Amino acid sequence: METLVKEKVTLKTSELQELVSKASKICSYIEGFVTTSSLQIIVADGKLTITSTDNVNILKLQKSGIEGNLHVVVNTKLFSTLVSKLTTPITELELVTTESQGTKLVIRANGNYDIPTIVEEDGSKVTFGEFDFNRNVVTNLLSKDAISSILTMNKSCKAEMKEVPSLYNYYMDSERVITTDLLKACNNPIKVFDRPVCLPPALVESLPLLADDNGVVVYENDNTVLFTSKNGELFGRKAVQEDLDNYPASDLVDVFNSSLQYTCTLNKTLLMNALDRICLFTQGFDANLVNLNFLPNQLKLTTKDCDSTESISYLQPSNLEGTFTIALDGASLSKQLASCPKEDLKINFGNDSGIQIVCDNIVQTLGALDDEEVEGV
Repeated sequence: METLVKEKVTLKTSELQELVSKASKICSYIEGFVTTSSLQIIVADGKLTITSTDNVNILKLQKSGIEGNLHVVVNTKLFSTLVSKLTTPITELELVTTESQGTKLVIRANGNYDIPTIVEEDGSKVTFGEFDFNRNVVTNLLSKDAISSILTMNKSCKAEMKEVPSLYNYYMDSERVITTDLLKACNNPIKVFDRPVCLPPALVESLPLLADDNGVVVYENDNTVLFTSKNGELFGRKAVQEDLDNYPASDLVDVFNSSLQYTCTLNKTLLMNALDRICLFTQGFDANLVNLNFLPNQLKLTTKDCDSTESISYLQPSNLEGTFTIALDGASLSKQLASCPKEDLKINFGNDSGIQIVCDNIVQTLGALDDEEVEGV
């Protein structure tokens, strides 16, 4: 007689869709590493836990009040794609094991769907996502607003490539979060850790998947970090010590703290739209080069040869009595402006090396383009 083993749970489809959508975002799909393209789904002790990994970071998303028992590992792409297309209010997950057919996950929703399961060579259940971490340490709270600020204003200034490996990370300490690509930089006055730490972007940029209304609680061990919330936990590794040692944090703090002589207040959208139009007329070696000509009551944008111009009035008069001109990368400036959450922002200027953009006590800097840099574009 054929042996039949069943594990079964019933879930609200909307809740399952939300958890699966978030969990799948951390998967890295590395060839040869099955867990990076898999979701582990466990229901036990009245709680659903969906675990995913990119082979470094581990995300565990949880939902309480789920009855039944289930332990299954499935292919992320197939499972998440199917779940996203379900329209019934309730979804049943049933794990069926038979002697003739082995183990399969049956999903009952709009129809009945057989999902292959991932098991060990001997047919036993796969388990992954376990980690060792000392939680008996001082913790900090990182609010949901702070996470959003880091992933807008700081992210807009972070190096996008790894030519300088340290700059690919987010620098965090007891006073600030810093990012830079050496042309742009951002100083965000948020405390994350009690000592300097560099975190890789894959870890930091996964925080919204975990955060609840209060944000996340932050734990730190020597080489690893842990973020927790009522939604679950996110485990990850710090960047290597060499990246932290090479991060130019102290030099950047001096730049952020430098006092520029003049200031003006502008509407963000008006400035971005003007930059977008002016950059249409920057080409070749001068692509994106825009001259910012500060006047007492307005900012005049021009191309390098002043063939195209546009002016924007200040929201408040500047303390500038004459004129001041600086050449900047218009695309970089637009990216920084887009990250600012408010319409009105302050620009500090007066130094030939660059400008400061100030929004909600967050300072972004943008370095000037000199003739040599322009020729090398």
